[in-house]
Amino acid sequence: MKVELGKEPKDIFLHDPTFYGHLFRKFKWEPVQRSITVHKTKIVDIIKEDLIIKKHEFINNSTSVVKSNRCIYEMVENTAQSLWSEGGIAEDEIFYHVDFNFTYGHFKYKNKWRSNKTHGARMSFGLTKKRNSIFIKPNETVVTDLIATKMIMIIEVEYKTELIGSAVANYAKLYGTYHFWAPSIRSIMKAANMKNELLTTEEIEVRCFVNPRSQEVVKPAHDVYSSGFKRTGMRKQKRKFE
Repeated sequence: MKVELGKEPKDIFLHDPTFYGHLFRKFKWEPVQRSITVHKTKIVDIIKEDLIIKKHEFINNSTSVVKSNRCIYEMVENTAQSLWSEGGIAEDEIFYHVDFNFTYGHFKYKNKWRSNKTHGARMSFGLTKKRNSIFIKPNETVVTDLIATKMIMIIEVEYKTELIGSAVANYAKLYGTYHFWAPSIRSIMKAANMKNELLTTEEIEVRCFVNPRSQEVVKPAHDVYSSGFKRTGMRKQKRKFE
């Protein structure tokens, strides 16, 4: 404070109340407090794998053509887990909300600072709206595959912690034209060559199902079914599906 204002004050106050009442409220000064904000985010890696998560077989045993537009869906579980950098703010009673928005719903959870707990949510996944109708002839069978892309996404979130607000200095005698001065805590720390920034990194691993789609194969009822669906080639990855 002496470096910033040029003279050492008698008292220094960081928030109300003070020996002289509620100075911060009276003069509309912001008290000194810790601020944690998202500094930047980026997607580190994405791994995808296509797979069939459900089959449905419709057999037309009647003597007339049948129209089918059946919806198909399955319950899946999406999960998220955090890993934290060694540096930065230590474990504290800090809570925040995370919300992932999928086309078929929201995955929300409340997390604690530096918690590695795995959060999960079961969600209805698939084609729940009526699709284009399929006309099935007598003695034909339609096999419908519900196909999903299973994805692992790694998201890196960097948080910046700093002190904000003003510190009030009280001078017993008038200093200039005032007894009270309220320089910002940032300018005070800068004048003293003190660092007012601390970075903490959180890495969130999200495992989820996306891109629901279907595949239909029409065959005579006595044929052995083969979907012809093949898994797409994938490059070698460090993370593997369990």
